[in-house]
Amino acid sequence: MKSCKEVFIDQKFFEFRKENHRWWKIIESSHRVVKYIALDNEPMGWLGAMVRECAVSKGVHEFLRTRRIGDTVLMVRKGHNYNGNFMSLLEFGRDKRRGLIVVPEGRKGEGWRNFGDTLMELHASSGLCKRTRALCVVQADNLKMNRGDGGGVPSYSEVL
Repeated sequence: MKSCKEVFIDQKFFEFRKENHRWWKIIESSHRVVKYIALDNEPMGWLGAMVRECAVSKGVHEFLRTRRIGDTVLMVRKGHNYNGNFMSLLEFGRDKRRGLIVVPEGRKGEGWRNFGDTLMELHASSGLCKRTRALCVVQADNLKMNRGDGGGVPSYSEVL
């Protein structure tokens, strides 16, 4: 179940790892530290939209968005220092743990766009997996309900 996607931005390596059918882990690795945040499937789309919005708001230095999901709070904040602009993604709550990853802007905002596109792509693919899995279950239920002989193995014509 451990699917993986990787993004490299300004000497930082971000790994998007699917831990199980529901949870994603975003791991930031640099030459000094390794940090991560853990997310449910649901906030992945929101986080991708916020990263894109932050990338678009170039001139505005103040950007802060929060979202609460159950016992977890997610925060997207834009900042800058002598190395350039960055975006910090914070996760508070679950098991009194605080996760923080810092995403640099990259050359001409390319890093944020790649990061946001990856989040949106993974959110869309996980939603597609859920829909296809649900569709398979519904089709299997319809197959069982349409069978008039009361069970057993379906015939070749019933499967088609």
